[in-house]
Amino acid sequence: MSPGRLAEQMNLSRRRLYQVFEAQGETVSRCIQKRRLANIAQDLASRRLEHQSITHIAFKWGFSDAAHFSRAFKRQFDLSPRAFRARASARAVAGTLPGAPLPSPQ
Repeated sequence: MSPGRLAEQMNLSRRRLYQVFEAQGETVSRCIQKRRLANIAQDLASRRLEHQSITHIAFKWGFSDAAHFSRAFKRQFDLSPRAFRARASARAVAGTLPGAPLPSPQ
């Protein structure tokens, strides 16, 4: 996803796209990054993709620097990508939904 493609999909000029986001106190780039990170989080939580490396998933969604990706992910989710994946895996094993708290250890 890029600003040009987003503007095209929304049938707006790039300039108008930036104006719309600016009026909302957001930037186009930050919005795109949030969406990419949300997609990565879904992939990290997917049991179907657990064999893929975190770096591979990040690169698939447009990140080209692992350190930058890791910092951005932690800033958005308050967890490192590795900890996020481990928590999602523990929830899957426990049979809980992603938003549900983990069962307390007995």
